[in-house]
Amino acid sequence: MKKSRKHQLEAAGFQVGNAADFLDLNEHERLYLEIRRSLGRLLRQRRREADVTQEAFGEALRLDQSTISRTEKADARVSFDLILSALIASGATRDEIARAIQDSAS
Repeated sequence: MKKSRKHQLEAAGFQVGNAADFLDLNEHERLYLEIRRSLGRLLRQRRREADVTQEAFGEALRLDQSTISRTEKADARVSFDLILSALIASGATRDEIARAIQDSAS
C-alpha cells in the first residue's frame, strides 16, 4: 500500500495492518501460513508453465478442478500433505520446494 493512502486511511480513523495483525497470529502461525501460500504459488506457477488447466491437472491427480484451485490458493480446507503431493506430482524438485519455503521466511 502506498504511504499516502495509508496516511489517508489512518487520518480517517482506520487502523492499517496486515492479515497477521488482523487475525492476531503469532509468529509460528504467520510463518506456517506464509509457507502454505508460497507452496501454493509454486504449484500454480508449475502448472501454468506446463500449460495445463486446473481441470486437466486435477484429472491427472484424480482430483476435481475446485480442489486444484483451493490447493493453489493454499485454502485451509486443503491439507499440507495434498499441497506437497501435488507439487511432487507436478515434477517440482526438492530444491524448488525448499526455495519456496525459504522465500516465504524472508
